[in-house]
Amino acid sequence: MELFVYSDRVVSNVLGPVASYGVIGLYLSVVVVIGELIRSNVTDLPKSLIYDELSDSTPHLKLLGCIHLARYRGRFDLEKSFTKMLFAVMKSPERIIAFEKMSFE
Repeated sequence: MELFVYSDRVVSNVLGPVASYGVIGLYLSVVVVIGELIRSNVTDLPKSLIYDELSDSTPHLKLLGCIHLARYRGRFDLEKSFTKMLFAVMKSPERIIAFEKMSFE
């Protein structure tokens, strides 16, 4: 029994570069794209988790307002100290939570 298959070597423009590598190239490209999409969604999660869980960001916003006001009035020494305070607070989750509980009335 003999089987003859005739097929054109015409591929659409969309899959042209991938189809030149065959089925394996197409499969690998799909797997790589899906893997990159999953990785891009998962890698940023731990970085933003602590900021998403803040219940009240008013103290942080007030500190940013102090930095802006000090810069506006030309008090660059105060701006520098407020900026150092902001950096010190934002370096650790414990400080962020403790700073969140402080009252700035």
